[in-house]
Amino acid sequence: MFMKTEVTNQIFEELTKTHWGIIPASISVIMLNQDLSSNGVWLIFWATLMASYDVAVRRIPNSLTAMTAIFGLIFSLIQGGMSGFVVSISSGLLGFGIMAVLFFLNVLGAGDVKAVASLAVFLSPIQVLYLILFTTISGGILAIISLIMAKRVNELSLLAASVKNWRAVGVGIKLPYALAILGACLWLVLKTGL
Repeated sequence: MFMKTEVTNQIFEELTKTHWGIIPASISVIMLNQDLSSNGVWLIFWATLMASYDVAVRRIPNSLTAMTAIFGLIFSLIQGGMSGFVVSISSGLLGFGIMAVLFFLNVLGAGDVKAVASLAVFLSPIQVLYLILFTTISGGILAIISLIMAKRVNELSLLAASVKNWRAVGVGIKLPYALAILGACLWLVLKTGL
């Protein structure tokens, strides 16, 4: 007879809560079919994990963004030495700074800012700028799809409306913006071959 240990119980309990996001994140690494020394693999892994949480509970845990940043910094130190570590910190600060401006403009949430900053440590500064650009485009697409699915607008009225009106129509819809961040990460990996 199989007796569950305390550790087994804890693992089962964690996986049946919102931590189930580890499963799609792990599958994403397998599907990329690359070795684990690639920045792109880890970028997609952590972004998928964040998106899974955001879809499940509409928030990205601080512990997850902290783990992502710490892992990324250690990974960059191992891969690139001290110069890689400095680039990693610079990229994280750049991502945080630009996204913080968007947070203060009330465009996105604090979790999204921390998510991009933690993922940015896997990138160079120019790649961070691409990530933010791609996230903005992916976020716009996600917002339009959400408005249509919520039956707030139809496709024709959406095209005729101004951006200001889109925000008014979208009041009350909470987007899992980490999906847009994941889409941007996938786009970046495909574009740059990370």
